[in-house]
Amino acid sequence: MSIILQSYAKINLTLRITSRNPKNGYHDLVSLFYKIPSGENVILEPDKDLTHDEIYSNIQLSGENTILKALRLSREFFPEKNIPYMRVNLFKTIPAGSGLGAGSGNAGAVINYLSAQYKINEADKLELAVKTGADVTFFCCDCQCACMFGIGDEFYPADISDLHGVILFPAWPAETQNAYKLVDEAYKNNYPLNELDAFKEVGDILKIFIKEQHIGLLPNDFSAILFPVHDEYKNIFSLLKKSGSYAFGVTGSGSAAFGLFHEPVKIELPEFINSVLYF
Repeated sequence: MSIILQSYAKINLTLRITSRNPKNGYHDLVSLFYKIPSGENVILEPDKDLTHDEIYSNIQLSGENTILKALRLSREFFPEKNIPYMRVNLFKTIPAGSGLGAGSGNAGAVINYLSAQYKINEADKLELAVKTGADVTFFCCDCQCACMFGIGDEFYPADISDLHGVILFPAWPAETQNAYKLVDEAYKNNYPLNELDAFKEVGDILKIFIKEQHIGLLPNDFSAILFPVHDEYKNIFSLLKKSGSYAFGVTGSGSAAFGLFHEPVKIELPEFINSVLYF
């Protein structure tokens, strides 16, 4: 039997790094996440004859995939559930290094399925998500939008839904680990906002979203390393504004840019944009 799971991605409506723990190198952040369909699918085939999980994909995979990690940890956390080994078929559409957290969304889809199928309670499900990866928590919470904080493993729901827009994937990726290194060098660990001010900023932006007012460029601390290197972002944001976008920015620590619109829109893509996702 095959189980087909729809997977989600996210955009960061705000992203502020508020501190860095010198002992483990983890960054604390405050970020407003919004969940969107990714077009990716995970197909699970439980097989009692397998001796380990297997994964197949339309792209090259390296290291321990987040799905395999979620499956491994689920058996370690809940041995009494007798979760079988799985044959996994993963269909990817989101480019790596784009900042949409699609890999975390893949793992979240699997954890949500395991939770429903094997009656794992909400608290244990979220604990499994945290151990699998920080952003995975968002994909396992029952909310369209949430303010994430800590290392991205804590949240409170936010009252935003039914946003529509476009995501532009440029020709250049941004690797997360290197992005954090560069942003630390740019700010020298003196980040623009502390945690309290970052929460206040989220509250102010939520009020504007609810009133459906014009916002413009949304705050993301990774802009400091992306914009000086890629002047093309000026062209992207100018194009989005001319097309009627009321809010736009970059998402996560990746390279993708997005614009939000009140009405459906068709964008004429610049040559340095490889692909586009409408939501």
